[in-house]
Amino acid sequence: MSSTIKLDPITRLEGHMKIEVEIENNKVVQAKCTGNMFRGFESLLKGRDPRDAVHITQRICGLCPVSHAVASSLAIENSVGYRIGNQARLLRNLIQGGNYLADHILHFYHLSLLDYVKGPDKSLWATTYETDLRLSRKYNKQIFNNYIKALDIRRKAHQMVTIFSGKVPHRNVYYAWGVTKEPTREEINEYKSLLNEIKTLLIMNIIMIFKLLHLFIKIILILEKAMAILSHMEFFLLKI
Repeated sequence: MSSTIKLDPITRLEGHMKIEVEIENNKVVQAKCTGNMFRGFESLLKGRDPRDAVHITQRICGLCPVSHAVASSLAIENSVGYRIGNQARLLRNLIQGGNYLADHILHFYHLSLLDYVKGPDKSLWATTYETDLRLSRKYNKQIFNNYIKALDIRRKAHQMVTIFSGKVPHRNVYYAWGVTKEPTREEINEYKSLLNEIKTLLIMNIIMIFKLLHLFIKIILILEKAMAILSHMEFFLLKI
Protein backbone atom coordinates (compact mmCIF):
# COMPACT_ATOMS: atom_id res chain seq x y z
CA MET A 1 0.00 0.00 0.00
CA SER A 2 1.39 3.38 -0.99
CA SER A 3 0.68 6.89 0.21
CA THR A 4 1.94 10.40 -0.35
CA ILE A 5 2.76 13.00 2.29
CA LYS A 6 2.76 16.58 1.05
CA LEU A 7 3.99 19.58 3.02
CA ASP A 8 3.14 22.82 1.24
CA PRO A 9 4.28 25.38 2.12
CA ILE A 10 7.38 24.62 4.17
CA THR A 11 7.66 27.42 6.69
CA ARG A 12 10.55 29.06 8.57
CA LEU A 13 12.71 29.62 5.50
CA GLU A 14 13.26 32.36 2.95
CA GLY A 15 11.08 31.78 -0.10
CA HIS A 16 8.46 29.13 -0.90
CA MET A 17 9.06 25.39 -0.86
CA LYS A 18 7.05 22.18 -1.17
CA ILE A 19 8.02 18.67 -0.05
CA GLU A 20 6.38 15.49 -1.40
CA VAL A 21 7.26 12.05 -0.04
CA GLU A 22 5.99 8.76 -1.48
CA ILE A 23 5.77 5.86 0.96
CA GLU A 24 5.37 2.14 0.24
CA ASN A 25 5.25 -0.47 3.00
CA ASN A 26 6.31 2.13 5.57
CA LYS A 27 9.41 3.02 3.57
CA VAL A 28 10.19 6.20 1.65
CA VAL A 29 10.59 5.30 -2.02
CA GLN A 30 10.75 8.81 -3.48
CA ALA A 31 11.11 12.35 -2.19
CA LYS A 32 10.74 15.61 -4.10
CA CYS A 33 11.66 19.13 -3.06
CA THR A 34 10.21 21.97 -5.14
CA GLY A 35 11.08 25.65 -5.03
CA ASN A 36 7.87 27.43 -5.99
CA MET A 37 9.07 30.99 -6.44
CA PHE A 38 11.25 32.23 -9.30
CA ARG A 39 12.80 35.57 -8.38
CA GLY A 40 14.88 36.14 -11.49
CA PHE A 41 18.38 36.65 -10.09
CA GLU A 42 19.79 34.54 -12.92
CA SER A 43 18.22 36.93 -15.43
CA LEU A 44 19.44 39.98 -13.50
CA LEU A 45 23.03 38.81 -13.82
CA LYS A 46 23.00 38.14 -17.56
CA GLY A 47 25.23 40.53 -19.49
CA ARG A 48 26.65 42.19 -16.38
CA ASP A 49 30.21 42.42 -15.14
CA PRO A 50 30.79 39.15 -13.22
CA ARG A 51 32.00 41.14 -10.21
CA ASP A 52 28.50 42.57 -9.78
CA ALA A 53 27.30 39.12 -8.73
CA VAL A 54 29.04 39.45 -5.36
CA HIS A 55 26.68 42.28 -4.38
CA ILE A 56 23.53 41.46 -6.36
CA THR A 57 23.22 37.87 -5.11
CA GLN A 58 23.37 39.03 -1.48
CA ARG A 59 19.87 40.43 -2.05
CA ILE A 60 18.58 36.85 -2.37
CA CYS A 61 18.28 36.76 1.41
CA GLY A 62 18.56 39.33 4.18
CA LEU A 63 19.45 36.64 6.73
CA CYS A 64 22.24 34.79 4.92
CA PRO A 65 23.68 37.27 2.41
CA VAL A 66 27.27 36.37 3.34
CA SER A 67 26.92 32.85 1.92
CA HIS A 68 25.86 34.28 -1.43
CA ALA A 69 28.73 36.78 -1.41
CA VAL A 70 31.19 33.98 -0.66
CA ALA A 71 29.76 31.70 -3.35
CA SER A 72 29.89 34.45 -5.99
CA SER A 73 33.42 35.47 -5.03
CA LEU A 74 34.66 31.88 -5.12
CA ALA A 75 32.98 31.25 -8.48
CA ILE A 76 34.82 34.20 -10.04
CA GLU A 77 38.14 33.30 -8.41
CA ASN A 78 37.88 29.62 -9.34
CA SER A 79 37.12 30.51 -12.96
CA VAL A 80 40.66 31.90 -13.33
CA GLY A 81 42.40 29.68 -10.76
CA TYR A 82 42.99 32.53 -8.31
CA ARG A 83 43.61 31.92 -4.59
CA ILE A 84 43.08 34.78 -2.14
CA GLY A 85 45.62 35.66 0.55
CA ASN A 86 45.51 34.14 4.01
CA GLN A 87 44.33 37.29 5.81
CA ALA A 88 41.50 37.80 3.33
CA ARG A 89 40.43 34.18 3.79
CA LEU A 90 40.45 34.52 7.59
CA LEU A 91 38.40 37.73 7.49
CA ARG A 92 35.86 36.15 5.16
CA ASN A 93 35.55 33.20 7.53
CA LEU A 94 35.12 35.41 10.60
CA ILE A 95 32.39 37.47 8.90
CA GLN A 96 30.61 34.33 7.75
CA GLY A 97 31.04 32.74 11.19
CA GLY A 98 29.27 35.69 12.83
CA ASN A 99 26.47 35.37 10.29
CA TYR A 100 26.19 31.63 11.04
CA LEU A 101 25.80 32.34 14.76
CA ALA A 102 23.13 34.98 14.18
CA ASP A 103 21.17 32.65 11.89
CA HIS A 104 21.39 29.66 14.24
CA ILE A 105 20.14 31.80 17.12
CA LEU A 106 17.28 33.06 14.97
CA HIS A 107 16.24 29.59 13.85
CA PHE A 108 16.44 27.89 17.23
CA TYR A 109 14.99 30.58 19.48
CA HIS A 110 12.76 32.77 17.35
CA LEU A 111 11.50 30.41 14.64
CA SER A 112 11.33 26.96 16.28
CA LEU A 113 11.14 27.36 20.05
CA LEU A 114 7.52 28.53 20.16
CA ASP A 115 6.45 25.08 18.94
CA TYR A 116 7.41 23.88 22.42
CA VAL A 117 7.11 26.96 24.62
CA LYS A 118 4.04 29.12 25.17
CA GLY A 119 4.56 32.86 24.90
CA PRO A 120 2.22 35.62 26.08
CA ASP A 121 -1.34 35.57 24.72
CA LYS A 122 -0.59 38.35 22.27
CA SER A 123 -0.58 38.40 18.48
CA LEU A 124 3.21 38.33 18.22
CA TRP A 125 3.47 34.94 19.98
CA ALA A 126 0.02 33.37 19.68
CA THR A 127 -0.16 30.43 17.24
CA THR A 128 -3.09 29.19 15.18
CA TYR A 129 -1.70 25.67 14.77
CA GLU A 130 -1.21 22.73 17.11
CA THR A 131 1.97 22.87 19.20
CA ASP A 132 3.71 20.39 21.48
CA LEU A 133 3.38 22.13 24.84
CA ARG A 134 4.44 19.79 27.67
CA LEU A 135 6.26 22.10 30.07
CA SER A 136 5.09 23.36 33.42
CA ARG A 137 4.31 27.06 33.83
CA LYS A 138 7.56 27.51 35.77
CA TYR A 139 9.81 25.99 33.11
CA ASN A 140 7.83 27.60 30.31
CA LYS A 141 8.47 31.06 31.79
CA GLN A 142 12.15 30.26 32.34
CA ILE A 143 12.66 29.24 28.72
CA PHE A 144 10.63 32.14 27.32
CA ASN A 145 12.87 34.55 29.23
CA ASN A 146 15.77 33.06 27.25
CA TYR A 147 13.80 33.70 24.08
CA ILE A 148 13.91 37.40 24.98
CA LYS A 149 17.60 37.27 25.94
CA ALA A 150 18.38 35.65 22.58
CA LEU A 151 17.30 38.84 20.81
CA ASP A 152 20.23 40.62 22.43
CA ILE A 153 22.60 37.70 21.81
CA ARG A 154 21.71 37.77 18.12
CA ARG A 155 22.28 41.53 18.05
CA LYS A 156 25.78 40.94 19.40
CA ALA A 157 26.42 38.37 16.64
CA HIS A 158 25.42 40.99 14.08
CA GLN A 159 27.71 43.45 15.81
CA MET A 160 30.58 40.98 15.35
CA VAL A 161 29.87 40.91 11.63
CA THR A 162 29.78 44.68 11.27
CA ILE A 163 33.22 45.07 12.89
CA PHE A 164 34.83 43.65 9.75
CA SER A 165 32.12 44.16 7.13
CA GLY A 166 30.66 47.58 7.90
CA LYS A 167 26.94 46.79 8.11
CA VAL A 168 24.21 44.16 8.31
CA PRO A 169 22.83 42.91 5.99
CA HIS A 170 24.40 43.04 2.50
CA ARG A 171 28.10 43.54 3.18
CA ASN A 172 30.22 45.70 0.91
CA VAL A 173 33.55 44.31 2.12
CA TYR A 174 33.42 41.22 -0.11
CA TYR A 175 34.69 41.33 -3.65
CA ALA A 176 36.33 38.94 -6.06
CA TRP A 177 40.05 38.63 -5.23
CA GLY A 178 39.72 39.34 -1.50
CA VAL A 179 38.21 41.82 0.93
CA THR A 180 38.34 45.59 1.25
CA LYS A 181 39.01 45.60 4.99
CA GLU A 182 42.27 45.57 6.94
CA PRO A 183 41.52 44.84 10.63
CA THR A 184 43.05 46.75 13.51
CA ARG A 185 44.16 45.26 16.82
CA GLU A 186 41.25 47.01 18.56
CA GLU A 187 38.72 45.52 16.15
CA ILE A 188 40.12 42.01 16.59
CA ASN A 189 39.93 42.35 20.37
CA GLU A 190 36.37 43.67 20.18
CA TYR A 191 35.32 40.76 17.97
CA LYS A 192 36.98 38.28 20.33
CA SER A 193 35.25 39.80 23.36
CA LEU A 194 31.82 39.54 21.73
CA LEU A 195 32.54 35.97 20.61
CA ASN A 196 33.42 34.89 24.15
CA GLU A 197 30.29 36.57 25.53
CA ILE A 198 28.04 34.87 22.98
CA LYS A 199 29.73 31.52 23.54
CA THR A 200 29.06 31.64 27.28
CA LEU A 201 25.43 32.67 26.89
CA LEU A 202 24.64 30.16 24.15
CA ILE A 203 26.16 27.14 25.87
CA MET A 204 24.47 27.96 29.19
CA ASN A 205 21.03 28.71 27.75
CA ILE A 206 20.80 26.05 25.05
CA ILE A 207 21.85 23.22 27.37
CA MET A 208 19.26 24.31 29.93
CA ILE A 209 16.50 24.51 27.33
CA PHE A 210 17.24 21.16 25.77
CA LYS A 211 17.35 19.44 29.14
CA LEU A 212 13.87 20.75 29.83
CA LEU A 213 12.56 19.77 26.41
CA HIS A 214 14.25 16.34 26.45
CA LEU A 215 15.31 16.66 22.83
CA PHE A 216 18.48 14.66 23.27
CA ILE A 217 19.14 14.00 19.59
CA LYS A 218 18.84 17.64 18.62
CA ILE A 219 21.00 18.85 21.48
CA ILE A 220 23.87 16.71 20.22
CA LEU A 221 23.49 17.90 16.62
CA ILE A 222 23.00 21.61 17.32
CA LEU A 223 25.60 21.91 20.07
CA GLU A 224 28.17 20.04 18.01
CA LYS A 225 27.57 22.38 15.08
CA ALA A 226 27.58 25.51 17.25
CA MET A 227 30.74 24.43 19.07
CA ALA A 228 32.45 23.61 15.77
CA ILE A 229 31.64 27.09 14.45
CA LEU A 230 32.87 28.74 17.64
CA SER A 231 36.08 26.70 17.64
CA HIS A 232 36.84 27.61 14.03
CA MET A 233 36.24 31.29 14.73
CA GLU A 234 38.58 31.25 17.73
CA PHE A 235 41.20 29.54 15.56
CA PHE A 236 40.85 32.19 12.84
CA LEU A 237 41.32 34.96 15.42
CA LEU A 238 44.59 33.42 16.53
CA LYS A 239 45.81 33.42 12.93
CA ILE A 240 45.21 37.09 12.19
